[in-house]
Parts: sequence; C-alpha cells; structure tokens
Amino acid sequence: MAHGTKVNGSSYGITGGKCLVGGAEYSIKKGRTLVNGTGYDIGFLKETNVEITGEGSSLLIYVALNDQKYYDPASLVFDAGQPVTLFCYLESNSYSRIITLYYNGEIVDTGNRKRIQKEYDITGKNISVKLTKSTNIFEIEVTEL
Repeated sequence: MAHGTKVNGSSYGITGGKCLVGGAEYSIKKGRTLVNGTGYDIGFLKETNVEITGEGSSLLIYVALNDQKYYDPASLVFDAGQPVTLFCYLESNSYSRIITLYYNGEIVDTGNRKRIQKEYDITGKNISVKLTKSTNIFEIEVTEL
C-alpha cells in the first residue's frame, strides 16, 4: 500500500497532509505540526534581518499593533501577547519598509509592557536590523554592514 505505515501490526494508508495518532487520522496544514493530537504552528524564522541602503541622515524605528502605525513611538506602550511589527522610516527621502519580527519561530510579543523606540544616524551606511532577546526583554539591534 502506497504511503502505508504500520500501527500495532495494522497497515494504514496515509495521504499527503495527514498524520496518524493512536489510530486516528488528522489533517496537517503547511506550517503546522501535531503533538498528542493537538495542532501547533511551526515557525521557520529565528530572526528577520533587513538590509537598508539610503541617502538619509537618520533612521527612525517604531512599532505597530494590529496593523496600525504609531508615528510617535515615545507615547507607545503595548501589552504582552500582542504581535509586533517593526517599521523602519528613512527620514530624508520617506523610504519606509515593514518588517515582521520573529524570534524562535514566533512573531514576537514584548514580554512585559515595554517601549521599542530607536533612532540611528545611517548617513551613507548599509545597516542590518534585527531583534534580540534577553530573558523576556526584546531589543532592537542595528549594525553596520
């Protein structure tokens, strides 16, 4: 039997996207896995790095929640458990790029209430933007390439 597997001496045909647990067949979608009959999302990225080249003099990094941009990051405080999207804004030529941050395969939350706000001088530089984590505190790290 094609795609057959044996469980306690009985043969089962398992089709693509299916898994057998305790003799019961479960559907598995791309990007998910099954543990003890419960489906879980699988994350594939540990971190997202973005290279930015620009003529601008400063880079303002800020966050957004629920697809809403916050243009005043100093006033932004958000709660644990909310997905975070990092926005990079190159001041002089209005270049912007949205980066969804991942850590250990999951879209990050902030741990405890935390502000993420950074500004960098990037005149004539290529930079990499990434997220790092220490205990439950997430930090934005910008390095020159």
